[in-house]
Amino acid sequence: MLLNSLLISFHLVDGSLELLLSQYVRSDDHLEEIRELLDLGVNPNYETISGSTPLQAAAMSQKINIKAVQELIRRGAEVDLNDHFSYTALHYAVIKHSKV
Repeated sequence: MLLNSLLISFHLVDGSLELLLSQYVRSDDHLEEIRELLDLGVNPNYETISGSTPLQAAAMSQKINIKAVQELIRRGAEVDLNDHFSYTALHYAVIKHSKV
């Protein structure tokens, strides 16, 4: 795998793979890295300090990366998890992308 040894070392140093996943799902060009992180065992339901998950991060991005969202769900991301504001990924997608 492309990033395997680097990512494992990075994770062992500071445990930031989960945060890296939340960053990668926000853009269109990191699908392979998302898959690699999930293959390494990164939790697709990891919650940041504010309680947001990678799926919620994807929903809040400027342009939703549908392939990343599909991969997260396929790998076990729970679509109905609430953050500390009681919002789910669906709430954020509607708020961020509605034209009202």
